[in-house]
Amino acid sequence: MGFHRVFKNPKLVILWVSQLFSAIGDHLYVVAITWIAIKELGASAAYVIGAGTFSALFFGILGGIYADRWNRHRTMILTDILRALFVGLLPLIEWFSALNVWHLVIISVIVSGLGTFFNPSLQASLPSLCRDSELLQQTNALMDTTHRFARIFGPGLTGAFLAFMPLPHFFTLDAVTFILSAIALVIIRKAFVQKSETKKMKYEQKSPLIDFKVAISLLKNHKVLLWALISLGMVNLCWGAVYMVGVPLFTEQILKESAGAFGLIGGAYGIGNLLSLFAVGTLKRSILFMYAGHIILGAGFIVIASADSLSVVLIGAVIAGLEVQWETLCC
Repeated sequence: MGFHRVFKNPKLVILWVSQLFSAIGDHLYVVAITWIAIKELGASAAYVIGAGTFSALFFGILGGIYADRWNRHRTMILTDILRALFVGLLPLIEWFSALNVWHLVIISVIVSGLGTFFNPSLQASLPSLCRDSELLQQTNALMDTTHRFARIFGPGLTGAFLAFMPLPHFFTLDAVTFILSAIALVIIRKAFVQKSETKKMKYEQKSPLIDFKVAISLLKNHKVLLWALISLGMVNLCWGAVYMVGVPLFTEQILKESAGAFGLIGGAYGIGNLLSLFAVGTLKRSILFMYAGHIILGAGFIVIASADSLSVVLIGAVIAGLEVQWETLCC
């Protein structure tokens, strides 16, 4: 899909570039918090990673609901500022004393929770930024590339950044990208079409619990989607355990490599994500493709587990990364 119309719109370009830098900062943050936790706790680093994951799961329900209840533009700016402040606390703590595990857990919970309010607000705002369905389609596709490119450039540049800055300053870079994102949102504020306060929908008056019950009842009538969500949730839990804990542990304890090598593995996974766009671009949608993607993911992890060198691990990471785009073909 061409993106020529998006690049002719300065406000959409500003939004996309700011989110690309923010996503790169997020991946640097993941590398830093994961590696520091691994070095401090070993296998118990799962508690730090798990805290952020469960925070995203819990607040993810609320984030999706309140994205339609609050002013989306203000929500995004506020969450960017708050994330910049909290992530920026980590290098300050390291400067004055030393980072402890409980610092990582608290910040991980807060930052993951705030992200669940930003992301649905951004996605729900895109229709108001686009004049027609074709431009919206191109914008959605371009925004979908941000984390794919960030998975390559963020972790892939880990070694280069470590050559002139300590690992805790990856948090500083992430905080800066949140500030840049907030500034970009302020610059393009006039492009956002705000909801009329006089035409609120009736469902906006309902409690989040009622909305959640309605969603559950709808899922009960859609068995295929229900089982897809259950299986996808199980796979994501396994992915989190393997990729976020197992891979850095394997890198540090078995391969005896550094954080830079862990970053390269993340970059290789991102390359697999990008290649998957070309692999599935001409295929028809089917839920079976989601399970085919899970098989590919498992194959990649098997290669990683069997590896005795970094080069083989990188090959396994590329294979595992091919799985991501296949999931989009299930719906």
